[in-house]
Amino acid sequence: MDFLKRVEEEIFNAGASNSDIQDKLRFNYLWKFADSIHCLLFEEFGKEFAVKITLWRDWIEFSYGWRSLEKGRRLTSISHLPKYSVCIFKNRSVSCSLNSFYNKPAVMFLSENFKKAASSEFVKRTIDRFLKEFPGCLLWIHDSSGKRSYEVSNFNVDEFIKILSSITPSEEYPLKGGDVALKIFTDEKEFHEFFSFKIRKFIRLTKPIFLSFYLPLTEVQPKRNIRSAKERKNWERVKKEILKLENRCQLCGTETPLEVAHIVPFSRGGSDSIDNLLVLCSNCHRKMAPTEPIEVRKRKGKYWISYVDRKSKKLKEKPLIYCNHTIKENCLLSGGGGRNRTAE
Repeated sequence: MDFLKRVEEEIFNAGASNSDIQDKLRFNYLWKFADSIHCLLFEEFGKEFAVKITLWRDWIEFSYGWRSLEKGRRLTSISHLPKYSVCIFKNRSVSCSLNSFYNKPAVMFLSENFKKAASSEFVKRTIDRFLKEFPGCLLWIHDSSGKRSYEVSNFNVDEFIKILSSITPSEEYPLKGGDVALKIFTDEKEFHEFFSFKIRKFIRLTKPIFLSFYLPLTEVQPKRNIRSAKERKNWERVKKEILKLENRCQLCGTETPLEVAHIVPFSRGGSDSIDNLLVLCSNCHRKMAPTEPIEVRKRKGKYWISYVDRKSKKLKEKPLIYCNHTIKENCLLSGGGGRNRTAE
């Protein structure tokens, strides 16, 4: 069966969930596709990339970010790394993009870093080739000047460098300075040519831009807790045990898909102990700022959760309606194994 037709029938029409996509046996053709792009990136960069497949409402995304830094320190999730993404949409169109999510300190380094990189004649020639090869490519920027998009056909190499060198941090978003994306599209008829030739060329010609986005992060990213192989294995075991004890989101009651969230983020020194964990659905978890601690406290006989909203960056407070502060306490109240569905 045609690859895009299979994606349409088995994922979008069949209502697959993101947890299904992680099933490599059932969706092995998706992981083979992911691995083939992974090989292209390794061939070009010689670095280890982390791969993530995410199912959104109207598209499926294959994301690739550098797994580690020179000193062996890992950054946050792929979502917060400069990354390459290949997206397959419900309408069977496909895109390949270079996305850069970065924090405020990194943005301050970005402009100067990119200017230095672009002073190289080789980099200039590569960018010039990119502009000529992909005239329909879209450049999307969101920073202190707001959201804006351009077709790269409107630029010569100097204008393009000037725009990317003038990016400034956004005060509106304290957790990240902004977003830059370069994106090319194709339709169903061109899919195989797009995959075989255009994605390979897109990666090769955007390499200096990718490096310019990435390198500032190596200078400013603070050291964070990294799990050893043994700790990662233990964390997977803890997650499975907790999801057996609690099978609903503790905030909204949704039964799937569920994730285990840290009250104090692991990157901020939070432990993997049951006292520091909550069960949340992916939607509730995604609304919360990933680097901010969640506060859980008791008031008027109920437990309330306070968190920084990822989108508005404002503090929000909601009651935990399906169980008490932690599963540990919940199990004790209900006799050790069951779930107590009512707050005290």
